[in-house]
Amino acid sequence: MIWRNKAMKNRKRKLWFSAKKYGWGWYPITWEGWLITLLYMVLFIGSAFLFGVLAPAAVASGGSILAGTVLLGSFMLLLTASLLWLCYRYGEEPRWRWGKD
Repeated sequence: MIWRNKAMKNRKRKLWFSAKKYGWGWYPITWEGWLITLLYMVLFIGSAFLFGVLAPAAVASGGSILAGTVLLGSFMLLLTASLLWLCYRYGEEPRWRWGKD
């Protein structure tokens, strides 16, 4: 992306995520990156656990399991999209790597 490369050259910034050596993706390298990753994991697993606990009670009281599943899926999708945006924003440029960098 040309606009991103020009913007990155114009300012120095601290990277929170480094690119993987093989494949496509990032891993945390600073405390900010680790905090974001930990927060993502806690919210993702916590929401799944909470759904598992509350879903039977919701169905027993006449609620729809489908509505709860859609809500959980939407939350997890939004959470994952937020993590990817943060990795893209505060990480190295994404591209497929073969280990020769």
